[in-house]
Amino acid sequence: MNRVGWPNPLVELFTTSMRLQRLVSEHLEGPLTSAQLRMLSTIDSIGETRLSDLATYERVTPPAITKIVAPLVATGMLERRTDAGDGRASYITLTPAGIAYLADWRARLAAALPEVEPAELAAIEAAAVSLRRLTAIAEERVREADAPEPATRQAG
Repeated sequence: MNRVGWPNPLVELFTTSMRLQRLVSEHLEGPLTSAQLRMLSTIDSIGETRLSDLATYERVTPPAITKIVAPLVATGMLERRTDAGDGRASYITLTPAGIAYLADWRARLAAALPEVEPAELAAIEAAAVSLRRLTAIAEERVREADAPEPATRQAG
């Protein structure tokens, strides 16, 4: 145990996974930044989405999301198209090149990770299910916290 201590196992898991991510990222050099890789993965998970919704999902400003997305569009990994119903809005989707890059990166990631025993793999798979559930709950709480308060009616 460290000097600060772990208030709960999720904190240890989060911290350890950040360390693993950093180590793997250093080993798997490529043309994309970690933010760009996360963006490809996010779009792969959620599918085609409006750029503004993507910014909200990632909890960043629209200019920040544009800064991450623009090079991916320029290299052909993402496609950006204007919303026919709202010329100011854009949709983003993975292209075949983006899908191929992400598949290759994931294969290289899997090859770079250490071998694990079947029992460890089963425990990791079970933890991943729990983490997806906890993430969904946390995302819902954030959406609820960010939702505007309903207007109250003033007595006349």
